[in-house]
Amino acid sequence: MAKKNLRYNIRMSEEQRAELEEMCRRRGRPLSFQVEHLISLAKLLIDFCDGNDDLKIAGKRLAAAKKLLGKKQS
Repeated sequence: MAKKNLRYNIRMSEEQRAELEEMCRRRGRPLSFQVEHLISLAKLLIDFCDGNDDLKIAGKRLAAAKKLLGKKQS
């Protein structure tokens, strides 16, 4: 199946745009692929957080998982 060509109209600050463009440059990815990649990462994180997309909750879950992983490796 052919992939649809979607155009995103994303509003962001100059600082955010510069950061995103730097990510693209470092990874050697076009901007459209980087946006798709970040959306996929967001979906994984939301799934990890049982459907919750709150950044504070996600940060706490990741910190707890990292701490638990550190204990298991000891």
